[in-house]
Amino acid sequence: MDQSICPSQQLTTTRASSQLHSLQYPVGRRSIDEGWKFHTLCKGLLVQINKEPKNSYSFVQLLFRSKWDKIRSLRITLNGRGYSDIFLDALRRPAYSLEIFDFTAPDDLPPLEGELFSGRAPRLLEFSYPDLILTWEQPWLHRLHKVELPSGIDASRVIEILGNMPLLEDLVLHDIEYSEHSPRGSISMPRLAQIHITAIFDATVAILEAIITSQACGLDLTIRVRASDTLTEERLLAARCVLSRYSTSYFPGRPLHYLDLSLYDGGILIRDAPLEEPGDHFAIVVLGLRDNPALNPIQSLVIGLFAISVLRQVAKFFLSCEFRIDGPWEDIKQDVADLTKELISVVKLKVFGAAALGLFITGEDATPTQWSFIRELELEGIWFPDWEGRLAYFLEERRGKNAMVEQLVIHFRPPIEKEEIRALRFLERVAGTVVTFWIDDKRVEYICGSGRIQTIFRKPSSRR
Repeated sequence: MDQSICPSQQLTTTRASSQLHSLQYPVGRRSIDEGWKFHTLCKGLLVQINKEPKNSYSFVQLLFRSKWDKIRSLRITLNGRGYSDIFLDALRRPAYSLEIFDFTAPDDLPPLEGELFSGRAPRLLEFSYPDLILTWEQPWLHRLHKVELPSGIDASRVIEILGNMPLLEDLVLHDIEYSEHSPRGSISMPRLAQIHITAIFDATVAILEAIITSQACGLDLTIRVRASDTLTEERLLAARCVLSRYSTSYFPGRPLHYLDLSLYDGGILIRDAPLEEPGDHFAIVVLGLRDNPALNPIQSLVIGLFAISVLRQVAKFFLSCEFRIDGPWEDIKQDVADLTKELISVVKLKVFGAAALGLFITGEDATPTQWSFIRELELEGIWFPDWEGRLAYFLEERRGKNAMVEQLVIHFRPPIEKEEIRALRFLERVAGTVVTFWIDDKRVEYICGSGRIQTIFRKPSSRR
């Protein structure tokens, strides 16, 4: 492999091929002045550029004016206007080799006058900077596999545009508008596998109703409920039907091993896998105001999405609630109870907040039978002096039914009060249970029954 150094450009290249396949390059004078180094990783070309603005600018000129027709994958973050003339000039030219276009730029970057890529990008599959486009009737759009549409357009216009993208597999929409008088239609999208939407309630429902898929399609929805919204039974039923249609087709081939139900001051979240995991997923976030009566019926709407057969496959369940469940939220107690009674296969239960814990441990004389398979219980945000009796009863009952909780994980945030440490003595009643304490980032393990639980919270003595 040949290596060469180009002093005039202040860059080092390692060449294995003259063909440039991929470019990933964050650029901008501010970033360069701060001393960042930029790396271009290509198939056959590795470039490291030093921080001097003049030389970097020359390199970008060389690359986009000489190699534009050879680039296959282009991922650009433009941090300033200093380079925009070079990029915009290139983007007006045909992109015969380009397959992936991922462009991030300042908000004030103007759309292109005339057609992007001169209307010729025959290999383009992914496109993610819609604000560059003035018209969505260009022929290269018909072959896209992934697209992000611009914000602020009406749902009916979205449906019209998508009708020209039959090969689409991944769709991203942000802040879509909705008009009651907009005409609706349906579109066939046989290859669609994932939809990402952030929009108001009616726009989300209208788009999902219109899309007809031929395969299971994952959802990543953020539904915004405005204070002025009046969610009638008819509107809720329409939303319930369309979301259930996606859920019913999605889960038969994907067992729902993980279920996250989070109730928070801004709304509700339900998802089947941690969002940091790659790949398809099914997540719904409903955003609204806690005191907004319109939000109340959404509890049943969201919690009732999954078929009983799906819920009975759940192995890990995370229930989170950071506020008292009272007032307009009182009805959610029964909704959660209806949901959790079907979670008969849960082996790991994680609970955040006393309100969440109270949704499944209701008293010392009643423990829901659906938790009989739990082997690991994780608790966070709990004030144990209020819960020692009920937790002791729960753990002892599990042991009495030969369904002992084998692993208990408890999170603390210092300072830990003496009253709370004393309350943990109930753990000694379930000898043999392994408890993992997380005190900030410190991990301590303890086996119940030894009678020394208070010692793990003692501060090490300092020697003088």
